[in-house]
Amino acid sequence: MSQNPYQSLPESTKPSGVAPQQKPGGLTAIAVICLVLGGLALLGSLLAIGMSFFQDSLNQFQNAQASGPGAEIQAKMQAVQEGQFIPNLIFSGCNVIIGTLLVLGGIGVLTLKESGRNLLRSVLLVAIVFVIVRGIYGIWNSVSVMGAIQDVGDPVLQTAMQVGLIIGLVFAVIVPMVLVGFYAWSRSYLNKPDIRALFVGAK
Repeated sequence: MSQNPYQSLPESTKPSGVAPQQKPGGLTAIAVICLVLGGLALLGSLLAIGMSFFQDSLNQFQNAQASGPGAEIQAKMQAVQEGQFIPNLIFSGCNVIIGTLLVLGGIGVLTLKESGRNLLRSVLLVAIVFVIVRGIYGIWNSVSVMGAIQDVGDPVLQTAMQVGLIIGLVFAVIVPMVLVGFYAWSRSYLNKPDIRALFVGAK
């Protein structure tokens, strides 16, 4: 009669018949990046909302420090910003919601919860649309400010301001493109059959 080969082995060393689930590096990277992006969006938007209610006081302080052509540019930029208070508030509020959901979805994916994967897939789709709309708004905002200061008397100061606005405009184009590319790739990755299989049976 043959001896049981596992009889002398400790219980912890006996094969269980179920291979442990290993998270691929790509899945972990997506979850961690979404956690970071969501946290930054949440904190940054909450700060922007808080600062927006002190904008008048900040403008008064800036006006007191400015003089000459600089004061003229400051006044023109503030005039443009005053008309964008409500849109900026709406964008910040939406960003708070999206940031929170990115954090929750990232945590769910890290813990291999199917509900977390579904949540992250959904919020990534919403984030793609949001980033595109906000990017278009950011470009329009930069162009509006550039148009407002183009007739300032001091050519040197005007050129310096326009260079700064052009740099901001470049970032307003590049950053949304990078985010949309990452969100689209992440959503496609989460839809892969072998990745979906990791979440089977998890709630």
